[in-house]
Amino acid sequence: MYMSLEKLGEVRIMTIDQQQIYGPDAGIPSPFTRQLYRRAFRRFLRYLDMEGKQAALLQQDHKLIESQIIGYIHFLSEVRKYGRYSFHPPLAAIFHFYEMNDILLNKRKITRFIPADDSDKSADSAATNGDRAYTHEEIHQIIVLLQDIYH
Repeated sequence: MYMSLEKLGEVRIMTIDQQQIYGPDAGIPSPFTRQLYRRAFRRFLRYLDMEGKQAALLQQDHKLIESQIIGYIHFLSEVRKYGRYSFHPPLAAIFHFYEMNDILLNKRKITRFIPADDSDKSADSAATNGDRAYTHEEIHQIIVLLQDIYH
């Protein structure tokens, strides 16, 4: 098996038996986004205990890959306590890696496993976390206090 690693700019391209394997940051023009994708993908590899084994990831069946990503979503939600809107960066990096390496995944199915945000679940969320709107009287008191301070 012939293997080489090229570095084109900041993008690493691995070649195994004349097949190129693009890294999670391949084709990303923004340096900030490249760094974010590399970091997010490295965490995914660490979760799978497959650091440095991108070629092995690409040899897996797409259904296994999908179940690994769904497991990662569960891990981020339950263990790392990610909120609903924190899943986009890691999933974008993972999806980009597989997309650049011509692995088609059912993104719609995978993203359905992202848990609902607690604030989306009920209208009673104000009762559970103590948030509420100011009353007219409270707004009036704030205005009076600010007038006293600035006059």
